[in-house]
Amino acid sequence: MREKQKFILRILLMMNAPSFLSLFFTYAQKKLLTFFCILLGFSLGSPLEATYILRYTTTDNGGITFTGNTLGLSKYLQENNPGTDDSIGAFITTDPTEPVGTLPHGPYPLGTNPPASTTLNYLENSSSAVLDLLPGSTILYAELVWGGSYGFPSSGTPPLPPLPNVAITLTTPQQISYTITADPATSQEAITPGYTQSGNYVRSADVTSIVQDAGPGTYIAGGIYGTIVTTDDTHNSAGWTLAVVYANPLMLTHNMTLFVGCEQASRTINPVEVSGFCAPPSGVLSGRLFISAIEGDANKTGDCLLFGKSLPLTIAANSLSGVNNPINNFFASQINTRLPLELDPIHNKYVAVGSSQLDERGSYGNLNADPFNNLNKSGGRQGYDITSIDVSHAITYNQKKAYALGTTTSDDYTVNALGLQIQVGAPIINSKKTVNAVQSISSSLGEKVTFSIRLENTGTSDALSVNFKDVLPTGLNYVAGSLKLNSLPISPDPDLTQGFFIGDMLVGQLNTIEFEAHIASYPSNGNIYYNKSLVDYQFATCAGNNFDLSAQSNEVSIYLPDPPVPTAAASLSKCKYLNRTEYPLEITWISPSPYVISYRVYHKGILTAQIPASAPLVYKKCCKSKKSAEGYAIVAVYAGNKESIPTKIRISHE
Repeated sequence: MREKQKFILRILLMMNAPSFLSLFFTYAQKKLLTFFCILLGFSLGSPLEATYILRYTTTDNGGITFTGNTLGLSKYLQENNPGTDDSIGAFITTDPTEPVGTLPHGPYPLGTNPPASTTLNYLENSSSAVLDLLPGSTILYAELVWGGSYGFPSSGTPPLPPLPNVAITLTTPQQISYTITADPATSQEAITPGYTQSGNYVRSADVTSIVQDAGPGTYIAGGIYGTIVTTDDTHNSAGWTLAVVYANPLMLTHNMTLFVGCEQASRTINPVEVSGFCAPPSGVLSGRLFISAIEGDANKTGDCLLFGKSLPLTIAANSLSGVNNPINNFFASQINTRLPLELDPIHNKYVAVGSSQLDERGSYGNLNADPFNNLNKSGGRQGYDITSIDVSHAITYNQKKAYALGTTTSDDYTVNALGLQIQVGAPIINSKKTVNAVQSISSSLGEKVTFSIRLENTGTSDALSVNFKDVLPTGLNYVAGSLKLNSLPISPDPDLTQGFFIGDMLVGQLNTIEFEAHIASYPSNGNIYYNKSLVDYQFATCAGNNFDLSAQSNEVSIYLPDPPVPTAAASLSKCKYLNRTEYPLEITWISPSPYVISYRVYHKGILTAQIPASAPLVYKKCCKSKKSAEGYAIVAVYAGNKESIPTKIRISHE
């Protein structure tokens, strides 16, 4: 304990001595006692203040996404049965067990699509949610956040610990389960008003490597502590959030910041501050706030989420709302994790549109409260919120700070995760690609095609050290000497897989790149070649930091016809050999294309011979019967091990 705290405590102890109080406890001493109590509270650090812990921040082409789910369904008054109280009466489980509850108000319904049921044991709880990622994304960071109610008298089995520090389970789309231990750095609790040892808790862990390996798809989290007290009709809750920061060369440049918190909205609270970014000096302004919270209720209003560029934040000026988040009932047990992305035709980049929407794909996703009419769903998803809101209207040019704050006049809730994604003043490399001046062509083996790439910096900052790359698929070969930059030949020929240096691209600058490729073989799979180009570059932020970024062009395609098939004929004769009758079979064919590298002879689907294209185009076989000479076919083989459609052999008998 610090010396100042010890000093204050000594004075308080002296003032509380019985003899002192009985003889000398004057009005002035009461005032002094009050002053020292307040001073002690500030000195020790108030547990009522929210603590947001920065977990990750970066600037990159990409975005943030939140997914997750509640772990409980709403209860009936004073029963662990389905009802409309703002408290969970049973945990969700992805195991198809017998549901919780009894007549006349129960049991809880079984979940469908995906299958789910209910349990009273928190060690058996689990719920699913879907992580969506734009194709081509690279996961930079992932945080698993979980929490719920604690410390309330429990009827659960087994008995719940007073402070929940048990490991949980995360299951990936590949059905691989991991034991997740909470990071002590983010472990926090928030006391519920009117209680001394009960409230909501928050735990989290860095799960980046797990999510990087698993990618998008359905995740399941379970074994998460919470209370399901029969007699508590307002506090029981539990849930989880998977917060992911990802890079994608088809998206705009954002400053992306992720916090884990434990902000009890009903207490004296502090806003979270995000800095280190620079909004654009001109053009379109864009920002998005991601948030999740414990214990929000649809049937209790007065809860607001505030966002702005400066303090103080007020309900009148800074309140947010979304498609499924009313301005005065923002936290209403809604899992809004479906965030549509659309292609911006100006920059040729994908951008999020509007606020996130209700996600019905997770466990019990079809049972949801009505936040606009303040109605809970009987046995519906309860006590957990995840959403994202477009805050572009609250961003100003050259802005460098932002603040977020949850408030309430009635509904009690605890914010446990917050992410802020703000488009920064950066270069935007708009890369448009064509093949033979269009997006898609039909071609054939041996032909040359011309790729053209138009690079334009449509952003608000210069792109530094621009490097162009194009990794051609196997079978498409770069034509030496064909590369041109702004119509001027580039010599010597660069390695396009490593790229060639273009230099800086100023705001508004345009570069054109052109080169040829020879179609030497068929693709390894199918008849279509797909190709896109990449550009690596840097930009300097307003804070003086340099970031490495990548941009990607649109994809072009080259369709090849089915491989030409050989024209074949066969004859079967009869001869005597050592008093045995045999049938010499002779198959001949004509080459369908100069690009054939070999031929394969199959008999009833089994490879019997492979003949080089340079050899005589004939196959001979001595058969023991006419029937054994049936079922032959021949295919032409092209580069890339591409086979033509089999030509069935028809036999003419001599």
